[in-house]
Amino acid sequence: MGFNSTSRVLELMCKIPNDTSIDDSLPSGENVMAPEQVVLDQAKKASELAAVFVCRSTLPTALYAPIPLLITTASRALPPGKKPRLVYLPKGSELRLSKALGLPKVGIIGITDCSPALTLIEYVRQNVPPLDISNTPLS
Repeated sequence: MGFNSTSRVLELMCKIPNDTSIDDSLPSGENVMAPEQVVLDQAKKASELAAVFVCRSTLPTALYAPIPLLITTASRALPPGKKPRLVYLPKGSELRLSKALGLPKVGIIGITDCSPALTLIEYVRQNVPPLDISNTPLS
């Protein structure tokens, strides 16, 4: 996923309540879901985001500065092993990623649990701790 898709997924994940409980306020037998329930269901599906890779050296700070706060807020309802990891990539990574992906420009990539990158996801989860917003540099 690119920047827009990753941001949308994180924003949806922010809507998951801390207790992850679903308030089923509809009368039994009703087939129509409340708009809040639809958003919550979408957010729970979006919670499969495993890692966000950011090429800081080629992006304006204003573009990636909100990402740590979004990840922290989005992952508050998830167990530690399922929280998305934030990985800042070194200078020169954007060129290598864009060549590998066949895209003209790559700045932010989100990877989900359901992607075929399970080896990468396992490596990141073992070597990158869940984000602690209190000590994250913004630039």
